Amino acid sequence: MTRFLLCFAAALAILWLKVTLGSVGAAYVDPIGRIRAQDEAVYSHTAIRMADAGDWLTPRFMDRFALYKPPLFYWLTAAIVKLGGVSVLTLRLGSMLAAAAMVALLAWRARTLPVSLALLTLAGNEYLARLSGLALTDVLLTALIVLALDLLRQDETLALRRTALAFGVLTGLALLTKGIAGLLPLIALGAHQAIRLFRRQPLAPWSALLMIFGVAIAVAAPWHIYQWIVHPRWFLAEYVGVEILRYGLGAPPQTSTESTALFYAGRFFRLEPALFVLGALALFRAKSNVAWALGLTVVAAVFGYQYRNVSYWLPLIPAFAMAIGEVLDRHPKLAWVAPIAFLSLFTPGGLRRSADPPLAMAAELHAYCAERRANDLYILGTPDEFHATLLPLAGRVRYVFIAPPPEYGSESLDFHALGITRTVEEELSGTPPREDVLAWGLPDRRSLGTVILARDNAEVEHLMAARPSADFFLAKAHRAVRIAGEQAKRACAL
Repeated sequence: MTRFLLCFAAALAILWLKVTLGSVGAAYVDPIGRIRAQDEAVYSHTAIRMADAGDWLTPRFMDRFALYKPPLFYWLTAAIVKLGGVSVLTLRLGSMLAAAAMVALLAWRARTLPVSLALLTLAGNEYLARLSGLALTDVLLTALIVLALDLLRQDETLALRRTALAFGVLTGLALLTKGIAGLLPLIALGAHQAIRLFRRQPLAPWSALLMIFGVAIAVAAPWHIYQWIVHPRWFLAEYVGVEILRYGLGAPPQTSTESTALFYAGRFFRLEPALFVLGALALFRAKSNVAWALGLTVVAAVFGYQYRNVSYWLPLIPAFAMAIGEVLDRHPKLAWVAPIAFLSLFTPGGLRRSADPPLAMAAELHAYCAERRANDLYILGTPDEFHATLLPLAGRVRYVFIAPPPEYGSESLDFHALGITRTVEEELSGTPPREDVLAWGLPDRRSLGTVILARDNAEVEHLMAARPSADFFLAKAHRAVRIAGEQAKRACAL
């Protein structure tokens, strides 16, 4: 255990040197597509709300329920915030701790000191460090998957009862982290059994597999059952209808027009060329069923899932690390090749700290927050990536979009019908929503009108004129809609 703790401390130190904190929501999840981590502010807002308000069972965002993700990551982040206060570091520390634990485990399992030290350099991997420095669920999910599969590496036939028990617990925690994506440990277990069958090796007994399944359900089910009982309409509409049916099993809108193969292969080659080459070579030289099972599971998942997101192939990095570590254990004199792959030496980031262009609006919002104004704040678009929702503003934050009311499918949660999304006309005329949010379980109506839809710039101008006591942040592209005179003095424009 002492060696593991030393590996953990070393991995955390490397991550600390590599990660740039910056502003919440500013970093790129996809540095090639230049897609920022907008979800980071959403998850951070939810965690802060938990820590402040104390409702740890039901996540919320902008005064509405936020049941699109289970709560484990929120719990972890909220607990850290509760202990250390609200800061960029405390919001992101959960991801960093998960990454450090995962890397430490891989290094701890190495048979020789040179290989262990080589595997520790995985903490300096450019893309792993990028996601480890963000308050997102991806690193925690990946760490839980690796922890579960490491148990399988030590006991491939699940001969020990405690192996099946621990695997089931970790799978349940994965389900509580990212919903149906938490099934990846079970899918990898199935792939592992298929590989062993192909290689004519003994399989795990059905009793152990059933135990894993049962324990995973026992861990994950209570929160889901609670939400189904206490907030049935919202849970079924958002968690089941939107998160599972629309995004998990359906075809959500894409951020890239590339094919799945070109999207993932192109980004992997550009972001991690050395790791891809050495990892693939190591897989073909490795005897480990687990590394193959994890690698095949990730490839099947990213091609089987409809949505293209570069963070989805994150678990492929530890799969390659497992294979590389196994080969190096047989040839420890070659341990120097691991840092070549892990440290992204052939990419622009290299040994430098991860850094992306700053979120310009963050500084403006911080200055605005320091003024302690009690006015409602309207933000045109999301140039802040929802950063404003994290600040202790006295007034309500609202977002204004120039867009028509969206068409909600039958399986979706209709925010327009609930009045959470309102048109300018509905907002100014006080038109009541078609459905009352109280009937959906919300304790109050503070979520109403948090998103305002305008037909054009003229409607935005009309909204500003009708709300003389409110403050407005306007993106540079829409400077023309600012109203001159006294109203302009009250607006906070970029």
